[in-house]
Amino acid sequence: MSATHSPNSSSRQAWTPESWRSFPARQMPRYPDGTALEAVEGRLRRYPPLVFA
Repeated sequence: MSATHSPNSSSRQAWTPESWRSFPARQMPRYPDGTALEAVEGRLRRYPPLVFA
């Protein structure tokens, strides 16, 4: 498996820790209830981080 975002891509841009945001999101879930999603995201923001340094 190569470090590019798609083996058939014509733009062979290599992934780096800084470049991941420029790649397209290929599998995004759809949430029919935006209000419920915002409530859950708000709740998760209040929790402590999962990983500590």
